[in-house]
Amino acid sequence: MIDTLYREERSLLHGYDCRLKLIVLPLLVVFYFLPQSLLINGGLTLLLLILTLFILGVKDLYAPLKMIYPLLILIFILTPLFHKTGAVYISTGSMIFVTSHGIMEALHYVFRLTGISFLFFLFFRTTAMEDILLGLSWFRLPYVVTLVISISLRYIPHLAGLYEQIKAAHGLRCGVNDISVTKKRWTKVRGLFPILVSLMIQSVKTIPLLTMALELKGIGRDNRRTRLRGLPQVHSVKQQLVVSLLILTVLAGLLIRFR
Repeated sequence: MIDTLYREERSLLHGYDCRLKLIVLPLLVVFYFLPQSLLINGGLTLLLLILTLFILGVKDLYAPLKMIYPLLILIFILTPLFHKTGAVYISTGSMIFVTSHGIMEALHYVFRLTGISFLFFLFFRTTAMEDILLGLSWFRLPYVVTLVISISLRYIPHLAGLYEQIKAAHGLRCGVNDISVTKKRWTKVRGLFPILVSLMIQSVKTIPLLTMALELKGIGRDNRRTRLRGLPQVHSVKQQLVVSLLILTVLAGLLIRFR
């Protein structure tokens, strides 16, 4: 269970102190749920997209969008149906489908989902899991709690990687004259079932390995646990603290000014 999103590089976010990230991340997530204008919501999301593009590249910019684009499409389709106020854009007789307020509400949800997704993606892409656990321990969280958080955060990337491996293994079983899965939509949907069954079996098989890993990490022991590894030294932690406070102050000021 060592799969993570972390990619080791030398960038501004990679060198940012993990403890400050753990403070700023939940505050930015809460910021998205506060009453604010569409301009601020979209501006912050655009800033995160630009940050991802310049620090991680086009490929990592596309990866989160690929995972959430079906939800974004559903939001654009369904949200305007529940908001009938404002200028009417699409209607049939007495039935109203799309209004100005419905579109604005849909954009709010789209920016919120996209922004929060990229916040977590940037955090886990630029922060090693070991540093996250040490940062949580620095905030005096119990060791068992940090392990639970570690398993929860690693499990989804582990299943995603395992799914791709099983999908590739099933693809190798196709013959030369077999119908391509991508050519028929129903064949593609039907082909998911054996892959999901194999994924479930492999997930169950990881339970003994996970149990042994937890025992090696000292779960169940009463003696005090020591640490071999410490948080990496950051020479500009004071400057990073000032930058973090400045970012939060600017966001709070925009929230008060343009809400």
